Amino acid sequence: KAKALIDSGQYGNVQAATFRRLSMTPAWAWDNWILDEQRSGGALLDLHIHDADFIQFLLGMPNSVFTKAVKGPSGGYDHVVTHYIYNDEKVITAEGGWIMADSFGFQMSFEVILEEATLCYDCTKSPALKVCTKTNSFSPDLETEDGYLLELRHFVKAISGQPVPEITTPRQSLRSVLLIEAEKKSAEFSEIIQL
Repeated sequence: KAKALIDSGQYGNVQAATFRRLSMTPAWAWDNWILDEQRSGGALLDLHIHDADFIQFLLGMPNSVFTKAVKGPSGGYDHVVTHYIYNDEKVITAEGGWIMADSFGFQMSFEVILEEATLCYDCTKSPALKVCTKTNSFSPDLETEDGYLLELRHFVKAISGQPVPEITTPRQSLRSVLLIEAEKKSAEFSEIIQL
């Protein structure tokens, strides 16, 4: 829905956006594999990649990234903040990590600031998505079925040869991994990495 609202242009261009995906340390995995950076990639590759992927889905690939990060229980980067640099003036950042206190739980949210409205999403609120214009706010109608079920249904149709709308391609998925690799390099060398 956020992409549809942005792509419609009815609220103008994106000026800024902030994405957050924060979690307590995931100690529930079999053989504790998720807390082994060599097997999971740490929070950078296991958790934060979802926002990096969403950013490039909404806005395309940035020209460069600058990331600051701290290592955590996985031995890898388990809390990151990245600035995605585009040729225009928009300001895009994402924060992700799994070193929050155990009682924190999980929170995923974003604010996308358009010229004429702000899109606000928070998975801990109901309704989760609202559109704030200059004069009022409202919650747009969303798909009522579970997102994971819709994703699985789409996948089954695709592999069985049924026509499905193109949402995310293998090339976009590869670009998301390349984006994370650039963020990791930026964190390691504390410099802007060109894409």
